Amino acid sequence: MKLKKLFSVAALVIASSVTQAEIKLFEANNINSFSSNIYPNLDLNGLDQIKISVDNKVSQNNPTPTFDLKRIEFKFPNANNLIATNFTKLANTPDTYRAVITSPWIFKKVMVEVNSYDFYERNRFTYRVIVMDNTSSINNIEQTQGFDLFGGDAELVDTTPKKIVDVVRTNYLDKPLTLRLLNNVSPEGIKVEAIWLGHGTKVLTLPFPIYPEQKPVSLILETVFDEKHIKVRLDDAYNGPETPEERLHSLLEQAFGPLPYPEAPLP
Repeated sequence: MKLKKLFSVAALVIASSVTQAEIKLFEANNINSFSSNIYPNLDLNGLDQIKISVDNKVSQNNPTPTFDLKRIEFKFPNANNLIATNFTKLANTPDTYRAVITSPWIFKKVMVEVNSYDFYERNRFTYRVIVMDNTSSINNIEQTQGFDLFGGDAELVDTTPKKIVDVVRTNYLDKPLTLRLLNNVSPEGIKVEAIWLGHGTKVLTLPFPIYPEQKPVSLILETVFDEKHIKVRLDDAYNGPETPEERLHSLLEQAFGPLPYPEAPLP
């Protein structure tokens, strides 16, 4: 009996320290970029795409997400792509990541620096690439010096593949309607994909603020006074386990455009 209790306690300790990790993918929008043009045959102007991969971790002991920058790729129209991995987060800084790349293009060594306090949709981040001083004997990445090659800032756009959390099927305006709750959330709210026969496919947004540690887990469809409403259940909610009810008609109109009201059923 004591042995069983010991195993139970050990299992609880292990469970409490479990960390969940999720790879988040981002691309850049509204890119502002400058190039020093220090080498005439290297055209880094017109930076048109940046891709970022981040490890997003949440533990049961500390539900606030932590981020680990894994990879960034810069794509240029007139130069080879620059890819950086093996980033180090600088000590005593909440938002600065650095990585050193050897032998890209014609330079022996360059350093990539990315600054982003949190990796969330629509947050802006800054980037900077310098050519490291090859005469320096300093190996500490925190003290690395050199001259700027290019840099700028941009807005994060979440491109992580969508996962379907829950599916609800119904009829609306005499047409089959499938509602698919997505795990992807944004500052605007919770996303629900609506597949409506004869109308197409659109994404509905439930305007409810989500804490980073919260996840949508279930989609609930209810009829109140002959009108359909939807709400979402969360796995961890400071403001309650469910979002407020939203009128399905209003959400569909926002996505699909003006719609007639359903005819009231005959008494």
